[in-house]
Amino acid sequence: MKFIDTFKRILRIRGDSSQNEKILLIEKMKKLYSFLETEYYYTYSLKKEFDQYSSAPKYYINRYINIEAQREIEVVLDRNTSLIDFFLKRLKNNIEPTYSDNDNCFSFYEIDIYNGIDNYDRHNPYLPPDYEFNNIKVGGEILKSIPNVINGNTWLSRTKLDEIYSELGKGYKSGHSESSIFVTIKKIFKFLETDFDFIIIYDYDKLRPFEQYLGGTLVYSNNNYIIGFSVDFRDQYFSLSMLKTEEYDINTFWELSEKISEGTTIENNFSEAKKDLLLRLKNYSSLH
Repeated sequence: MKFIDTFKRILRIRGDSSQNEKILLIEKMKKLYSFLETEYYYTYSLKKEFDQYSSAPKYYINRYINIEAQREIEVVLDRNTSLIDFFLKRLKNNIEPTYSDNDNCFSFYEIDIYNGIDNYDRHNPYLPPDYEFNNIKVGGEILKSIPNVINGNTWLSRTKLDEIYSELGKGYKSGHSESSIFVTIKKIFKFLETDFDFIIIYDYDKLRPFEQYLGGTLVYSNNNYIIGFSVDFRDQYFSLSMLKTEEYDINTFWELSEKISEGTTIENNFSEAKKDLLLRLKNYSSLH
């Protein structure tokens, strides 16, 4: 019990320290971005999103909005990382677009490329202790480089940006897209929805960009079972696990569930995993 209490105190202290650092960074950002309010008449707001792991917010979502210009600028800070996500959005009838609306939502890195600057390190300046603030400064430079966009007079062309990506030989299009691995899984395991009444209850592809990391999960559920796919994008490896519904808890699924298949993320391995899973489900159905 003493150990648990000590551990909780450590988490609380770390959370408080993290929160103080982020709030200080936000105050610096607001001073640097004050031109948005004084020159372009944007309104600032801060939304804090919490989870169960710490007393400090998980995300600090800073928004600058100009309703007349139908523009929104979003700066997202994450409690657990120094990475900062920047987005420029075009509103429609005051409605904010989704992150997957590639015609109306651009990351700041994409805007840099649009302006002829293709420099990954410029957006990831790992030079402690001020790398986060350096990233904020880069964001300010980008905003000042597109005055006619942020004042509502012009907008960016996704088609033009994709042409630039092609010229640079990037081998992929710009914008937010679904993971090709999870697209393959959903295609091969569509039978779960059509034949066994499963629904997807957790989908990596539905997460916001700043919630997506170097791995992700896809979870199906019906009245009897939970089936989950875990994918590591770095190693191109997946595992397939299963658990009875009455034992299910979203926070402990991966600890309690039984792993029934795993392998590299090639279509043949997913097809083999489908055979293993289908056999189990048919056996279960025959017993009930």
